[in-house]
Amino acid sequence: MRYSGRTIWLALLVSAGCAGEQIAPETRRKLDAAQADYGVKKYQDVVRYTNEILRNEPRGEGAMQAQYLRGMALYRLKEFAPSREDLQRVYDRTRNADLRIKATDTLGELAYLRGALEEADRLLTEVLDQTPEGERPGDHARFRRGCIRQRQGKWTEADVEFEKVLYQFPNTPTADKARRRARGRSWTIQVGSYDSKSNANAAAPRYRQAGLRTYIEPVMQDGKLKFLLQVGRWGQYEIAEGNLPAVRRITSDAFLHVAR
Repeated sequence: MRYSGRTIWLALLVSAGCAGEQIAPETRRKLDAAQADYGVKKYQDVVRYTNEILRNEPRGEGAMQAQYLRGMALYRLKEFAPSREDLQRVYDRTRNADLRIKATDTLGELAYLRGALEEADRLLTEVLDQTPEGERPGDHARFRRGCIRQRQGKWTEADVEFEKVLYQFPNTPTADKARRRARGRSWTIQVGSYDSKSNANAAAPRYRQAGLRTYIEPVMQDGKLKFLLQVGRWGQYEIAEGNLPAVRRITSDAFLHVAR
């Protein structure tokens, strides 16, 4: 979700459709091929296979599964607008409840990415309402709801979401992301990551000369101690975002980050 690196679960694509609806053998073969290609990140091939399916079979459960796979492949290719169209069609038309939940989850992510926080929150809440506790995609939905709360300046409410991720999905990549964002209380702009504090200190004066206050945050990343050079502390996302252009005039790849 941009959610980069998050796991997409495709186990839903089974040999028969909802309520015993059969999927034609040729359609099943192409669905299996598309799913295999998705697993090895051949997203363009996924789009090719699913395009063929949808040309020949525009309706039915096979079409819904193809539409979902194509939407997810387009999501991975960062073609967000057509991805949203495919997943919205699945959301509106499929009779497969599990497939609909997975489409809903990614639609929530797409809404978050374009800043439609109310829509994202509604969709992700729908995922949680229909997913048993401790089952996926509830991990992503709850994590992203925590991110939304942080964007809204509701830091304590965000911690509740992250703690539930840590409790329900321990030792998972989503839990690792939740742990890094938990107990955040402000927004900062990250401008560099260094192996030593002295290197971070050496890079800081160029920002202070521009009238910007700097911070150095030690963190563990991939089992190694890193020193993050950050600029500013703001309680509201909009204020931090408003300061980003000035910082990017110094470091073009600076980005917003949560700080404790």
